[in-house]
Amino acid sequence: MVSEVLGLLRRANLSFETSSISSKQLGSLLDCIHSGLISGKIAKSVLDLMAGGDKRLAEDILQEKGWKTISDHNSLSFMIEALVSENLDKV
Repeated sequence: MVSEVLGLLRRANLSFETSSISSKQLGSLLDCIHSGLISGKIAKSVLDLMAGGDKRLAEDILQEKGWKTISDHNSLSFMIEALVSENLDKV
């Protein structure tokens, strides 16, 4: 993630001090990655939004977009069963 931030800053010809991403925002993004709440791919999307001027913390962006990773086996099983039962004609 550090390389993503540095690359983004380099492409925009900015320093961390002059970027639109606050240290609190970056910290919240790193916390979400470290806890397993999101993948690296989702983190890049959140970072792009922050770099584009979104001032919210990562958790708030994830909540609005519905981008949280679901890793709970029971929740996934329930969703799969619902999808299959709703689409029996296609299974």
